Amino acid sequence: MAKNLNIQNSNELKNQNVSLWRKGKQDIKKYYEVKLKKSTSIKTFLFGILLTIILILPIALLLLQFFKAYIYNLNIVLFVVILALVLLWFCNGLSNYFTIKLTKIYFKEDNKLQGIDEVAVLFYETLNPGFILFTFFILFIFVL
Repeated sequence: MAKNLNIQNSNELKNQNVSLWRKGKQDIKKYYEVKLKKSTSIKTFLFGILLTIILILPIALLLLQFFKAYIYNLNIVLFVVILALVLLWFCNGLSNYFTIKLTKIYFKEDNKLQGIDEVAVLFYETLNPGFILFTFFILFIFVL
């Protein structure tokens, strides 16, 4: 009896503790299903990108200076390129985070929108395999 109770409790915990990845994937789908005015959607998207650029620009400029200083050292150039790719993936997640956060501020009365966890979306969109493959594909095209 006690063993059955423990199994039942552990199954309930598994159902309650959805991974951050799955929660982010579900929440981004919820966000896409929410009907928004086109103008509000465009404003939040552009302002989210602007906030992302403001936050990431100093790091990107630092990487660029580092790249220029060590352009003849192949190991360091490779490290900087990998770091730039990871930063680009983070920018994708961060811009989605800001877009959802701003949309939630615009529409405080929308319960479906308020239920979206923007941190889970940040995690999911940062590690989105589709975007990662897309960046590798673009890099492959421009390098060859």
